[in-house]
Amino acid sequence: MAESESKGKDKKRSAGRHRMLTLMDSALEKRPVQFSLAAVLVVSLALLVGPSLVRSDSAGQKLKVGSPAPENVKASRTFKYHPSDETLERRRAAAAEKVLPVFDNHTDRFALLLSRINLAFEAMARALDTHRLDGAGGVIKPADTPPAAGSAKGKGKGKGKGGKGSKGAGSAKGSAVAATPPPAAPPKHKPPDKKELRKLFANEIGVSVDKATFDHFYKNKFSPDLRAAFLVLIGSAVEQLVMPHRGTLKPFEGRPIVVRYMVRGRVSDRSEKRLEDFSGIQDTQQLAKRIAQRANIHASKLPPKLRKGLVRLAKRMVLGNANLTFNKAETDRRKAAARAAIQAEPRRFIKGEVIVRDGTPVTAEHMRIIAKMESTYSGVSRAQLTLLGIALLIAVLLAVVHRFAGHHFRKLSLRPRDLVCMGLLMMLLLAITRGVLAASDTVDDTAVYPFLLPVAAGAMLVRLLIGAEAAALFAVMLSALAGLALERSGGLGIMLFYLLTSLVGAAGMAKVQSRSSMLRAGLFAGGIGSALGLGLTVISGQLQLSHLFFSVAAGFGGGLIASFVVLAFLPALEWLFGYTTDVTLLELANLNHPLLRDLMLQAPGTYHHSMVVGNLSEAACEAIGANSLLAHVSCNFHDVGKIKNASYFAENLKGGENPHNRLKPSMSALIIRSHVKDGIELLREHGIPQLVVDTAMQHHGTQLIEFFYAKAREQKDDDEEVHESDYRYPGPKPQSREAGVIMLADGVEAAARSLPEPTEDRLRELVQRMINSKFASGQLDQCDLTLRDLHLIAKSFLQVLRGIYHQRPTYPWQRDQTAKKVPADKQRKAPAAAAAGEGAPAREDDEQIEAPQPIRPERKSRQHARAKRESRQHARVKQGARADATGRTVDSASADNQQAAPAERAAASAAPAAAAPAQPEDRGKGEAAAGSAGATETAPEGTGDAQPDIKRLGKRIGLN
Repeated sequence: MAESESKGKDKKRSAGRHRMLTLMDSALEKRPVQFSLAAVLVVSLALLVGPSLVRSDSAGQKLKVGSPAPENVKASRTFKYHPSDETLERRRAAAAEKVLPVFDNHTDRFALLLSRINLAFEAMARALDTHRLDGAGGVIKPADTPPAAGSAKGKGKGKGKGGKGSKGAGSAKGSAVAATPPPAAPPKHKPPDKKELRKLFANEIGVSVDKATFDHFYKNKFSPDLRAAFLVLIGSAVEQLVMPHRGTLKPFEGRPIVVRYMVRGRVSDRSEKRLEDFSGIQDTQQLAKRIAQRANIHASKLPPKLRKGLVRLAKRMVLGNANLTFNKAETDRRKAAARAAIQAEPRRFIKGEVIVRDGTPVTAEHMRIIAKMESTYSGVSRAQLTLLGIALLIAVLLAVVHRFAGHHFRKLSLRPRDLVCMGLLMMLLLAITRGVLAASDTVDDTAVYPFLLPVAAGAMLVRLLIGAEAAALFAVMLSALAGLALERSGGLGIMLFYLLTSLVGAAGMAKVQSRSSMLRAGLFAGGIGSALGLGLTVISGQLQLSHLFFSVAAGFGGGLIASFVVLAFLPALEWLFGYTTDVTLLELANLNHPLLRDLMLQAPGTYHHSMVVGNLSEAACEAIGANSLLAHVSCNFHDVGKIKNASYFAENLKGGENPHNRLKPSMSALIIRSHVKDGIELLREHGIPQLVVDTAMQHHGTQLIEFFYAKAREQKDDDEEVHESDYRYPGPKPQSREAGVIMLADGVEAAARSLPEPTEDRLRELVQRMINSKFASGQLDQCDLTLRDLHLIAKSFLQVLRGIYHQRPTYPWQRDQTAKKVPADKQRKAPAAAAAGEGAPAREDDEQIEAPQPIRPERKSRQHARAKRESRQHARVKQGARADATGRTVDSASADNQQAAPAERAAASAAPAAAAPAQPEDRGKGEAAAGSAGATETAPEGTGDAQPDIKRLGKRIGLN
């Protein structure tokens, strides 16, 4: 009664905590709440960091012109000071030097050359169409005949090329076509002047054409092959950057250039390109050589003289048409703009920048700078502005780090709950820092006190609760803020101290398997802190032995204190924010957990399945660097939902009738799917961490229950529709690497059990097939598993399965039982039938082996009686063995019983177990009979003396 009440209270507490965390997450998802919490965090951190940065003393009061500065004078704030004219000119020259030279790329220049070539060849084609050349090339034949007579509008208007009657020749509106008159004598045309044609061709192509080249073109009739070869040679330069002279680039070697794209003399909409590699730029001479080389390939079918003329003309065209030129005017204009952008602006002094160094003579310029620094603000207003600036700095720091981490840290996914936890830790640790510093103000020597502060505890807690990436970001932010707060105690040096000790402490929390592991991480951080403290003390010039000793001790003590802070804060943070650490997982790994005990008693097959899946997942996670402890614990609990309907799952069937045979496929699928929902409810009732609950929720993803889906499609009526969604798990898909590994291990373990002969090759094929199936179906899309991870997972699965399904030698009595069950003439066929698997159809060439039939009640009683007779005979054998041990001889009856057929006695000893539960004494007799059978089988044939076998039997059953 008390136990049940205790369980009820635990369930209520777990449910209440789960509701609290759910409400927290839902509230933190709202934008107003997020902005409000961010504002509270920024203001709180500014109040904790700011007081140490507000100074009331004036630096100018300690200085005198002409005297050396007693100490370094730094800017107490960021301010502006107008520089001299010489400084201004130096800045303008530097700005102009940064301007890159501008080159114009006329992208359409070679395209225009291609267009000119086409126009030139078309013009020559029209000229040749007007006067066809004969074979000799000298006689001209008119190409057009006069228009037909009989047209009302066409009479006398068909003369010459382009005559007005050319459009209306042979046509008459509203009248019939007249009969064609006999052809008239062709008019006499003068042959075209080659010189005029060459001039026309040169004008169209844009460059001069020598007479020899034109004669070859003319003789070739400006054929399409010539035209195509010409276009290929020029077209090879369209995408190239070609300069008139390569030497133009020499002044700009070692620095980039800007390529501006031009189209028809105007700047293109295409953006400029910054070019650093000049290897792709060539001059016109290099391009001409390439054209000659390409002509041997693309114009090889042309006659040699014609090809040479083509190359000469192509070179002439590209030599004057480079598409990349240096634009000096544009470069100078940009340099002038850069100089003009540098106005007579004041010099900006950054807070903390040294204005006058220790021992440097103070000048009037120094005094003016310091006066400018202190002239604007004073008193309370200055403090308020300082706090405002610190708040702005903190806000920018947090925003930039969060933004950068969200976009560039692939494995980091921070929830609003995580950000609240990190902000709370930051405020707590800075409050501790502020309190310690306030207490140390009464002590004269405060140099070693910053080393004692447990700043590293923050990164250690974040590493344990959230992850390594979040710990690194937290260490950077907290170290920067702590360095600002301790600016008077060393600033940058103390910031470096906190950053390195935080990172070392976080690294020590990587695999925490006990509370003592946290203490060990603190010792590591303390060791690094000792070395850093010693180094910073030496740098500060405090070389007294006492200072060095206290620095080393304080650095080591700071790491040790940090580990105790972790131990103190960890339970509260786990409970408040619902985190699951490795320490909690180790506690859950205890198999005596009530939920696991219920699983073992009510669903033993599922329990064993979970243990094997845990071994597979743990090995795979270790191989890929995931959290193997989380995977192992999640596997222990991932199928606890099967407790409610244990008999409906294959691993829990005890040889009886399959209950799914009485159900519709939809109902069977509903029962199978419900084990995920039932498991989540049980896990939450028992207070299992949400991280394990999420893994149990995701381990099936959205997979299809194929068996019942196929069965439903087979049994459905013609008008019935089977929805695939009714046969899919609700999901979601695995969201973590551990959940993805568990999904793969779950499927592999279940499939491996169905293998009739689990050899290594079959196991390897099975593992590969299962992993490929999950990958191809998209179940692993959201869990960040790489292909390399899948390869390592398959390899580790195979190693574990090889150990589980290893082969052992067959004992003699096992061979006898196999011979008894399978007739001699069918023993050869048995392995083939077994390899087909349960429920699998046998091959046509294999003889079917009849399955064992259920034993009827009357047959059971006969077998039981026969077993009792065999037991009595075995008792006499044991008595004979004892008599032999005391020096008496064994009677012939005992010897005869000892030499009975071993197979028959083995079958008789197995009968009671098959018929009914045996009593303890019956089980002992059966075991003795089996042992007798095994001993008799080893006796040599034809030997009448059974005494050696009886002695061996006595040793086996413990008589001797």
